[in-house]
Amino acid sequence: MPSFRKIMRESLPTLAVVSSIQMITGLLLNSGIKLWVALPVLLMLIPQLNEYGNDVSCIVSSKVTTLLALGLLKPEASLSPEAKKLVQMIVFFALTSLSYLAFVNMLAIWLFHGYTEFQLVFPVCLLAGIPLTVVITGLSFLIAYFAWRWGLDPDNLAIPVLTTISDVLGVVCLILAARALGIA
Repeated sequence: MPSFRKIMRESLPTLAVVSSIQMITGLLLNSGIKLWVALPVLLMLIPQLNEYGNDVSCIVSSKVTTLLALGLLKPEASLSPEAKKLVQMIVFFALTSLSYLAFVNMLAIWLFHGYTEFQLVFPVCLLAGIPLTVVITGLSFLIAYFAWRWGLDPDNLAIPVLTTISDVLGVVCLILAARALGIA
């Protein structure tokens, strides 16, 4: 059983760094002000995409950590059969979750707000969520592998770092997806 001191020694520097990085998210939100004015309903997607990215990062990093601890996954560059199964599961999870998230938001916006641009929510959500999933999944593997190799508990490092990165990337991906579709 890890000692309290070891957990604190590994966690405190990580938490200090990620708290500083979270300020970037606020700056990015401010940089997208034209987008939020052009289509304010997209603001609804920010917490949902961030939570989705956080869920993906926690699922993948936790699963990778467990597979490493059980010896079913080796910290190396090639993908093992277990890693391939995990990636397939994430692809299925991403497509179903993002489609559901986009559809429910699109429906809610149309029913409760009456915006005529409700149909833009579906492509924005998918265009933002797919790259977010790819990057977060890759980083989840990498951070868990590196923490394992350095003798750190991946759970103390991976989840705070990945959820912070996911929050920043969620906003970036949403802004880029909306701009790619010509919204602001």
